[in-house]
Amino acid sequence: MHLGNPSDLAAPRTASPTPTPPSAGNESPPPPSALSARLEATVRVFASEIGPRNLHHYENLRQAESCLLARFLDAGYQPERQRYGARGRLFSNIEVEITGRERPEEIILVGAHYDSHKDSPGADDNASSLAVLLELAERLRDSRPGRTIRFVAFTNEESPFTHRPSMGSRVYVRACRRRGDKIMGMLCLESLGAFSKEPGSQRGSLRGVVLPPTGDFLAVVANPLSRPLLEQAERVLREEADGFPFRALTAPTHLPLAWSSDHWSFWVEHYPALMLTDTAPLRHRHYHRKTDTPETLDYGWLAEVCEAVELMVRRLADTSVTLPAPKPSAPLRRMSTYLPAIAFLGVAGAVVVLSRILRGRRQAA
Repeated sequence: MHLGNPSDLAAPRTASPTPTPPSAGNESPPPPSALSARLEATVRVFASEIGPRNLHHYENLRQAESCLLARFLDAGYQPERQRYGARGRLFSNIEVEITGRERPEEIILVGAHYDSHKDSPGADDNASSLAVLLELAERLRDSRPGRTIRFVAFTNEESPFTHRPSMGSRVYVRACRRRGDKIMGMLCLESLGAFSKEPGSQRGSLRGVVLPPTGDFLAVVANPLSRPLLEQAERVLREEADGFPFRALTAPTHLPLAWSSDHWSFWVEHYPALMLTDTAPLRHRHYHRKTDTPETLDYGWLAEVCEAVELMVRRLADTSVTLPAPKPSAPLRRMSTYLPAIAFLGVAGAVVVLSRILRGRRQAA
């Protein structure tokens, strides 16, 4: 795994306003910004008012779909649905776009899945990303980009569809290939609202070797094919995002955890794609649980993420930024090609377990 340069991790932010009450003896957090309040309101619609939304809570999933359609319409778009059948049910991916003025055939795609895991209300995973997706669509509606900007809400990212042909983004990207869509870059928004300044809050950091030990940064993950796109995203965050904390990573296409969202569907079709994430299970202790509720997120942080992603989208949609054309598609490889990545993860996991055992023994002594 390529971990990027030390400069890839910008200085941590100095303020962390949260919607949760302060602990006794602490000062009250500053009032939320208008942006953080809007993002929180959207998260609460999907995670509290709608709740678990997936194959097992199908009516809730349909309600989330209707909510997305209404929000896009209110923002002045004409949303299109890609409908398909799976497991005896009808599902929909939803897309809207802003046509580019100079190279409309070149597309910058921003996507997030709108289903949640089983009985989880899915505040971080993935209502936090839906809030950013909808906010970006509204903020960029009247922009005049050189390249086309497309926003897509994917269904069926979660189990039992993960990495299967009926996964929403797999269905979507296969249609893109059939049409010959020229997707220059895809930004996958995946679990964005967890943030912590507590030392050791970032699990799987391997003592800072793989990731910083504190969960106060955004991970930006590419595969080798997407490295040029990652370099452009890094440049924007370093030069324009005013010290926004991030860590850039390049990982094998089939590395577990690194492949765990809709960007993987684009990777296997040889489209360049990045996953933007708070690292989900490596930071958010409520991941895939019933306790993944709006109260567990940091909306000041989520607002900073939204503004940083907006800078990235605006810059990538500028035709003065050089992006390589997507490569032709190739057949999806067999499971045997995953084995090196799985072995790597196993070794990394063993190191984490061993370090915890040694730390426990030192504390006991």
